[in-house]
Amino acid sequence: MDDERPDTFDRALATEQIRRIILSYPELVDRGDLAGVGRLLAGVRFGAASGRNAPVIPREQLTTRTAEEVRQTYESAVIFYDDGLLTPSTSSATSTLRFPTIGRRPRPAATTPSSRPWTTSHSS
Repeated sequence: MDDERPDTFDRALATEQIRRIILSYPELVDRGDLAGVGRLLAGVRFGAASGRNAPVIPREQLTTRTAEEVRQTYESAVIFYDDGLLTPSTSSATSTLRFPTIGRRPRPAATTPSSRPWTTSHSS
């Protein structure tokens, strides 16, 4: 077991932490609060895969970013409209939060929580 993993794992706590991140994210993005997105995602392991059959990204390929790095990443990728609010003019909804049970598919260890939400954003 590597140094970053605790000796004990609280599945309920991990599930709630992931749920909080997933459900807070669209609200922050829709408001244009990229500093808030940075704070929310600071220390989270990032990887990019898309689609229903997206592969599981190996742990060693995931990167961890600081709040400022996250904010800068989003600032360079999100389009803001000069509508008086300076927001992305999006309306996002998240559904289908799934938290696979341990043993459902091979995992590096029982202390690796994951989820695959469906988030839809509409631009006005």
